[in-house]
Amino acid sequence: MFTCAAVTLLTGMSFGQTVEDANILLGNLPDNLYWTSYNDNTKIVSGLNFSVFAEGSNSDYVTPPFTIKVYIWDGSNPTFVQTYNDAGIYHFGGRDYIDQNIDLSSLGLPAGSYRLGVYVDADDDISSSTDNPDDNAYLAQGNIDYTPGGSSAGITENEMLNTLMVFPNPVSEKLTVAWENANSISAELIEIMDLNGRVVTTMSLESNQTVVNLNVAELSSGVYVVALHSGSSKSVQKFIKQ
Repeated sequence: MFTCAAVTLLTGMSFGQTVEDANILLGNLPDNLYWTSYNDNTKIVSGLNFSVFAEGSNSDYVTPPFTIKVYIWDGSNPTFVQTYNDAGIYHFGGRDYIDQNIDLSSLGLPAGSYRLGVYVDADDDISSSTDNPDDNAYLAQGNIDYTPGGSSAGITENEMLNTLMVFPNPVSEKLTVAWENANSISAELIEIMDLNGRVVTTMSLESNQTVVNLNVAELSSGVYVVALHSGSSKSVQKFIKQ
């Protein structure tokens, strides 16, 4: 991907450090690439997490600077929404990008269902295989249901079921889910789903209940989604099972 020859860096990370080309990949897919929530009123995708990793020849070398791009995928084409210019990382090392917020409001997207992706490369070209980490472009699980101008529903997910929280996150045994009921409307059902949409846990809720403790010790390690339902509305958060 990069064609830079080995040089000695006199400024930047440290004096006399050797810069050498290395293959930059997204790290530990798919578990290390995920987002936690989307607000269709603000058009903000919250909690994007991903990591990058450098293959190379010597752990004392650093890579040249490289570019990371976040994009929205409509099923056929990418729309780039945010760029990170990384100064370079050590060979066999990595860097984590934690809890990034991605603003979709200025893109002028038509209504539809989209997915969020991350691309590591020096230009804007993405191959047709957007789920192939060998192409350095990969899509996070989960759909973003985008409505121009805001949600068309009378009561949005975030108005109805505010401040949905899951903790601890990551979790190994006991997961606490807490929320606030808004507009005198109570949550009715809570589900845990894997990233393929398979429901692994379901629990009915009592009227005005705002907290529940779930035993997730038997779940396999990975990323899961908590979905809180009230009528036709839903609020979701993701968590990591260790």
